[in-house]
Amino acid sequence: IYDDKKNIWLALEGKGLVYRDVSTQVDETIIGNLRAFNLLLDDDGTLWVATNNGLYSVKNKTLVSHINDNFGLPDTPVLSLLLTSNNQLIVGTEKGAYIFKNGYFNPLHKDLPLEAITSLLKDNNDDIWLGTQKHGIFRLSDNGVEKLDDSKGLPNNRISSLYQDKEDSIWVGTSSGLFRLREAPFITLTSTQGLAGNYIRSVLDHNDGSLWVGSSKGLNKLQAGEVYSIQSAPL
Repeated sequence: IYDDKKNIWLALEGKGLVYRDVSTQVDETIIGNLRAFNLLLDDDGTLWVATNNGLYSVKNKTLVSHINDNFGLPDTPVLSLLLTSNNQLIVGTEKGAYIFKNGYFNPLHKDLPLEAITSLLKDNNDDIWLGTQKHGIFRLSDNGVEKLDDSKGLPNNRISSLYQDKEDSIWVGTSSGLFRLREAPFITLTSTQGLAGNYIRSVLDHNDGSLWVGSSKGLNKLQAGEVYSIQSAPL
C-alpha cells in the first residue's frame, strides 16, 4: 500500500514488512524473518501488519510494536484486516475475529466461530462479511450472524477474498472459482468459463468498469459479461 507521501509498504510472504522510499527507490526491511499477509493504514497514520507471528503496529517507520495476548488477541497468526467507518480495527486470526476498542481486542461477536478468518469486508449497508478457511462466509448484520456455504451455492468453503463492486455485488474468491452475490440470481465463474485458474486470490475493479481477477494460475479481465485472459509480457 501507499502512505500519504506515496512511499510503498510491501507485505511479503517470507521477507516480512518492507518499506520502499518513493524518492530513492531503496528498500528497507522494517520487520523481517516472517510471513506478512496483509497491511492496513488507519486514520491516525498507524500501519497494521497481519503476519504468521500475529499482529504488529508501526508508527513513524521506527516504532514497531507486537500486539500479543496482553492486548486480548490469541497467540496465533493474523490473516486479515478491516477498518470500519468509525476507525475501528477488526482483525481476522486463525482463531476468530476480534475488534479493537479502548486499547484492547474483544471477540467481534459471540456467535462467530473461533476459526481461521481469511478475508474481511464491510459492505455499503455496514454489514461485515467474514470469509473463512473451511466453513464458507459469515455475515454480521442487525439480524445477527448468517452463514453461506457450499450447501447454499458456494463453489467451495475455502474463501480467499471478498470484494463489493459499484453495483453492490459481492464477489467471493474461493479455491474452486469466483462467485457473485447480488439481488439478481448469482453466477459462478471457473476455468470452464475462461478463468485462468480456480483458486481466486484477489478481485479488483478498474475505472473503465471492468473487474480484474487474480488466480493461482494467472490474471483475467471481466467486462460486459466476457472473460479475457491477460498474458504476461516476455522478460
